[in-house]
Amino acid sequence: MRAFALRMVVATILIGTSVGQNEGWNVIRNSTPPGGNTVSSAYVDVVPFFAGTTPDICAAIAAAIITLPVGAVTIDARGASTATGIFTCAHNPFTNPMAKGYTGKLLLGAGTIVTSEQWTMPDQYFWIEGLSMSNGKASALGTVIQAASGFNCTLVGVTINIPTVSAAQCPVVFIAGASIPPTSYFGDVLGSGIRNLTIDCATVKNCVGVGSFDVQEGGGVDTVEFINQDSACVVFDSSAWTINPPVAAISNPFIRNVNCVFAMPNTPPTPWIGIYINATDGPAEISNTTVSVPGVMVDTPQFQYCLYVSSGRGVNINYLHCEHASVAAVQLGNSLLSQVVTGASIRGVTAANTTLGVLLNDATDTTVQDVEMANRPTTGTGYIGPLKDGSLVVGGNVSSGGMGGINLAYYATSSTYPLPGSSTPVTTTVTTDSGTLSKFYQIQLLGVPFASLPSTAPNGTVMFCQDCLHNNSTCAVGGPGALAVRVNNGTAWACD
Repeated sequence: MRAFALRMVVATILIGTSVGQNEGWNVIRNSTPPGGNTVSSAYVDVVPFFAGTTPDICAAIAAAIITLPVGAVTIDARGASTATGIFTCAHNPFTNPMAKGYTGKLLLGAGTIVTSEQWTMPDQYFWIEGLSMSNGKASALGTVIQAASGFNCTLVGVTINIPTVSAAQCPVVFIAGASIPPTSYFGDVLGSGIRNLTIDCATVKNCVGVGSFDVQEGGGVDTVEFINQDSACVVFDSSAWTINPPVAAISNPFIRNVNCVFAMPNTPPTPWIGIYINATDGPAEISNTTVSVPGVMVDTPQFQYCLYVSSGRGVNINYLHCEHASVAAVQLGNSLLSQVVTGASIRGVTAANTTLGVLLNDATDTTVQDVEMANRPTTGTGYIGPLKDGSLVVGGNVSSGGMGGINLAYYATSSTYPLPGSSTPVTTTVTTDSGTLSKFYQIQLLGVPFASLPSTAPNGTVMFCQDCLHNNSTCAVGGPGALAVRVNNGTAWACD
C-alpha cells in the first residue's frame, strides 16, 4: 500500500511539471508554449503586444487574440507588467468578432486592470483566470479588474436588472455573450466563468461585479472576491428570456468560494442584494460564500438580502454566511411574481445582525438544516414561510455579544399526496417548535372530507375529518369536523 501511494505521488509531480505551466490554475508563467515550441496555434503570449506602442492591456489582449485561429486557446497575459502595477483598459478585450468563437482561457497576472468598458466574454467553454484574490484591496497583491470612474455599459455592454433596484445595473464582467452588437448576446453558455481574482466596482453607481443571462452547466464563479459594488455582487438572471428572439437561461451553474464585500452605505438599509438568482435549473451549487459589510459594529442592518433566489430547480446552498441583512439571509421564491423554487436544499446558514435566516416565499420540496442566528440585541428568527413538501431542521440560537440567548429549534416535515382511493391531494405537516417557552409541540392536520377517509388504514392512524360529526363512535358526515382515529383492527374510523 505504501509503495502504491509513493508511485501515485511521483506520477502527480511529473504530470504537474509537464503541463502545469499553461494549464489548470494560474500559478506559473512561462512564455514558451506547451511542448517547448516557439510557435503554437493554441497559445499566445500577450507580452510582445503589450510592449508595443500602447500600455493598454486590453488592446494588447485583443491584438494577441486575432493572431490565433478560432478554437481552443490559451491567452497568457501573466507576464505583462507596469511600474505601478496599474493597467489601463479602454475597451472590452473580446471586442473583435472572431473572439466569439474561442474556447479556452485568458490568464491574468498580478496587478489592477482599470477598465472603462464591460468585458463581455466568448460564448462557451472559456474562463478568465487570475493569479489570486487581493484580500479586499485593489492592489498588486492579486489580480483585480476594477471599474474606471467613467465605467458604463453604453457601448458594447449588457445591463442587468434586480428586483430591489429600479435602475439597470452594469456588470464589470458579463459571462458569455457576443463580441459586439448587433450580433446576439445570448446562447447556451456551457463551461464558462471567472476564477481566482477580485472584481472592484470602485463605488461606481449601478455597478455589479458579474452578471449573466445564460451561464449553464460547468460554468459560474469560483474563488472570486467582489468589493465596492453599488447594488450586487453576482446577478444570474433568466428573465432575459422575454427578449425576442428567445434566449437560453441560467441552468445549473456554480457559485463557490465567493466573498461579497459591501462598503458601509450612507443611509442604511439600502436595497442591495448580495447574490441574485433567477434560474430555470439550479444553481447546482452555492457554497462557502460570505456576504458582509466588514467593520460595521452597529446592530442595524445595512442592506436587504444576502442571497435572493427568485426561481430555480435543484438549488443547493451549502455554508452561507450573512451579515447585516435587513430582510433575510436567504429568500427562496417570489410569490408576488409567481416564481417558484423547487427542490431546494439549504445546509448551513450563519447570520449575524440579520433579522431573518431563511424566508420561504414560494418554495416546494425544500430542505433547510442548521440555521444559526447571532444578533445584537437578542432578536432574530431562523425561519419563516410555508413549508411545502419538504423538511426543516433549523437549530442554533440567537446570541447577544457572544453569550447564549434565545434557543431556536424547528423540526418540521411536509408532504402532499393523494389519499388511497381518491385523487384529492392532502398535505400533512408535523411541526415541533420551541420558539417560546410555553409551546413545545404542535401538530397541525389539514382537513379532508369524510368521503376521502381511506377505507383501510392501520390502527392508530389519526386524520382530521373536516365535515364529520363530533362525539360519534363511528365517523359520519354532517358536522363541523372532528378528529378521526382508526380503531377496531383497522376496519372503522372513530370520531369520539
